[in-house]
Amino acid sequence: MEPFLVYNNPLEHASLPGFFVQQCLHNHARDKNTLYGAKSQEKRVERASMSEEDVIEKPVVKKPKTREDKQVEHIVRIKRTLIACILGIVTGVLSFVSGGTPNAQGIQDNALLAIMLMLAGVVLQRHIFILLSLDTTRLGAKDWFYQGFMTFAFWFMAWTILLTWSIGLPIH
Repeated sequence: MEPFLVYNNPLEHASLPGFFVQQCLHNHARDKNTLYGAKSQEKRVERASMSEEDVIEKPVVKKPKTREDKQVEHIVRIKRTLIACILGIVTGVLSFVSGGTPNAQGIQDNALLAIMLMLAGVVLQRHIFILLSLDTTRLGAKDWFYQGFMTFAFWFMAWTILLTWSIGLPIH
């Protein structure tokens, strides 16, 4: 706790020394800001530093997306998902081929190589996006996680299917 009192309305206590009045104003503003969240806090701090005449709130106006804009964004998302799926399948097949002959339990000798190939497929996506002129600057962490997960899922399915399929083959 802080060593001084916090009043509900610190302006009523102007008889206190200047330091305590300022501190009470600070505490009062901080307590109000915790109730309203971080965005409110930024606005309140900004308002506290300006006079009433200078407070200008600019509403954020988003340009409404047209049907064509939505379709273009949808097609770009489909392309990104297809790239992730195709890379997952390709890296799954490469993992099976480069991993060696699986034993009776379906385990290959070079399983670590398979995981490294999958990770290389995830990294390779960014370069493919650049080659296809897809905008990678707008992708956030959630988008990259989605891309990586799709690659992993298709890699795992392709590699597992090939491993289980190869166990059932007759050996001559």
